[in-house]
Amino acid sequence: MTVLGSRRGNLVRMGALAVLCALGLAACGSSHSTYVTTNGGKPPVREGHAVRESHTVRIYSSLPLHGPERAESEAIIMGIRVARRQDALNYHVGRYQIEYKSLNDAGARGWTPAAVVRNAREVALDPQSVAYIGDLDSRATEYSLPILNQAGILQITPGSGYPGLTDRVPGITAADEPSEFYPNRSTRTLLRLIPSDLVEAAAALEQLQSEHCVHVGAAVFGGGSEATALQATVAQTARLYGMVYVPPEKANQPGSDPQQYPAYVSYMRSHAVGCFVLIGEVSRQAVALTQAIHAQLPAGYIVGTSGFCSRSWLGSGTSAVPAAAEGYLLCTSPTLPLTRYPGIRTFMGLYRQLPGKHPKNPSPYAIYGYQAAEMVLNVVDGFSNATDNRKQTLMRTVGMSPFPLYSAVLGIKYSFDKSGDTTSHAYGIYGFRDGRLVYETTLSPKLVIGPNAG
Repeated sequence: MTVLGSRRGNLVRMGALAVLCALGLAACGSSHSTYVTTNGGKPPVREGHAVRESHTVRIYSSLPLHGPERAESEAIIMGIRVARRQDALNYHVGRYQIEYKSLNDAGARGWTPAAVVRNAREVALDPQSVAYIGDLDSRATEYSLPILNQAGILQITPGSGYPGLTDRVPGITAADEPSEFYPNRSTRTLLRLIPSDLVEAAAALEQLQSEHCVHVGAAVFGGGSEATALQATVAQTARLYGMVYVPPEKANQPGSDPQQYPAYVSYMRSHAVGCFVLIGEVSRQAVALTQAIHAQLPAGYIVGTSGFCSRSWLGSGTSAVPAAAEGYLLCTSPTLPLTRYPGIRTFMGLYRQLPGKHPKNPSPYAIYGYQAAEMVLNVVDGFSNATDNRKQTLMRTVGMSPFPLYSAVLGIKYSFDKSGDTTSHAYGIYGFRDGRLVYETTLSPKLVIGPNAG
């Protein structure tokens, strides 16, 4: 994959401008962890001002409120509001006043590096900040994570699946990952609510295995280096499922010219490929390749990653995918239908009490917003007035805990491993019927490429 070390190095230096009292785990994941403080245990200084003792703590979110991920972001914010039970700034948990501030990390077309860095620095410099919910895109998290880690801020991402944010996987992540994201070497500050892309690749292949596929191909449409890394993950994971990954010849790369797609499919077909994984985002080219595959392999299954869980994959007009192909198109998603969560009735009851206008039924991404906020609020509820190591307490209780956490409203148990990844491997599989996206099943693949695996 493309190494982005120079860009990340600049971010680390920017994050260093926001150096705070970084309180860290000396032994992550241990039930007997030792805690150390910087600055000799004296009150930390931020931009020349000592932090004042306060019973106010602040939770931030940084999400793209414009562009293609706006709907998911708005749903996450709705979930945060449900967890807080109201929007009023005088909301209290225990003896602490909880303030929530929503930040936008996007311009008109989606998230931007400048907005992500600006938001991360604002949170890092705020003495009352205890948690940052974001970012949604893996590439955005690559910008915010070094800054927040330097500041010792708990970061909970509801959508960044790139494995290099938490682990090193040869052939998939860059050699300096994930250490490049953690300038504070003693502290891991990122928790990932969704399964990583390692799990998504396994879910796609497990689904194709159930369709009796043996030889598979994969093509990438957008998504940057993270999508390329996911393609490499598919190639490595195929072996675990007894499948053969067939790479295209250089002369037969799918590329961006749809006129070349029939030749590409013909080449793959000559090598016994009968099924494909499409990675990245729906585009005109992705629709054209889907058409080309179905034309030569009418019974060939195609699984798209989460960016393909959209009606737009079916195209429109003269560029529409044939209706007969619908039964062979599937996609993976880290979200499940709301009805699949045991405590959804309680959640919806709270959701409907929210003031203001909002959709009758929220997107499943609201679950991640609720889960992230609930984790933080439950820990804050246990703070004492004398607690001056709030960030440390959050990291110890929420992050890398050796015990499962439980959401009474959602009716689910979850926990995180020592790297910050969720231990859940649940991925939803969706199909299409009469132009509509429909839920098929949930997979929790066990054959997943592990960290440090060659």
